[in-house]
Amino acid sequence: MKTTHDFMSMAMLSIGYVCNMHYWRSEIISSPFIRIYYVEQGRAWIHLPNRDMELKAGYMYQVPAFVSHSYECESDFKLYYLYAYGNYQDDSVHFDAREFPIEVKADDTVELLFSKYCTLYSQLCVPSSGVEALACHMFSPEYSRLKPYEKMQLHGLTMILSSYFMKDVRSHSVQNDMRIIRVMEYVKKNVGQEMNLSHLTDVACVTKSQLIRLFRGSLGVSPLQYVIRCKIQHAQELLLTTGLSVNDISHEVGIKDVSYFIRVFKRHTGFTPQNYREVFR
Repeated sequence: MKTTHDFMSMAMLSIGYVCNMHYWRSEIISSPFIRIYYVEQGRAWIHLPNRDMELKAGYMYQVPAFVSHSYECESDFKLYYLYAYGNYQDDSVHFDAREFPIEVKADDTVELLFSKYCTLYSQLCVPSSGVEALACHMFSPEYSRLKPYEKMQLHGLTMILSSYFMKDVRSHSVQNDMRIIRVMEYVKKNVGQEMNLSHLTDVACVTKSQLIRLFRGSLGVSPLQYVIRCKIQHAQELLLTTGLSVNDISHEVGIKDVSYFIRVFKRHTGFTPQNYREVFR
């Protein structure tokens, strides 16, 4: 059984450099890919659900998948960016079980790696018309055409850059409690199935009250709230990466009542499923 001590198998989708960026302002973004930035010059701000953070030169920033956020910047802002995608059902427990820093101090190696790989894989650069354009083209044909060794090189770069954030990671208590880990992995692996509290307590081998207490104490949500969150995140992924209808996606994530699915999706993301697809795809 895979545990959160294993590393994520992230695939890089895009890498590039934006120079003299005079305007970077976005509406709320919530998407299934991970973003890593290295700021070379200037200042910008990222607006997160619980705080605003200044993006400063000489630092790297990582925004996990499914975190709602927006940006703005001053003139002459310059940065390198990397977007990566992790297998949702296998890897997202990695972020659920740990609290990663958003900001870390970079070193000369970071800029050298970004510069080198931007040159090697210029075809993965997002058009300069918008650094957020990848949200509309998650699985670009350019990436799919890469050779296996090239994808391996890009995976290696992604892991090296991610390691800067892993160094200062803070583990939630959940990471050391295999009862919760088993439930989290079960939910991700069976996200398309209907689940109730009895299913989850059987997986954890605890009582219902114990499981509720464990989840609230470690993750701040109930087990069933965690299930719904996972279903909505998987729905976001399907909306951007498939042509399935909203009705089909509702059933794919184990919610038979489509009207309920639409209401819950909007409560979690701020968009209806159809609007989400239109905005980000």
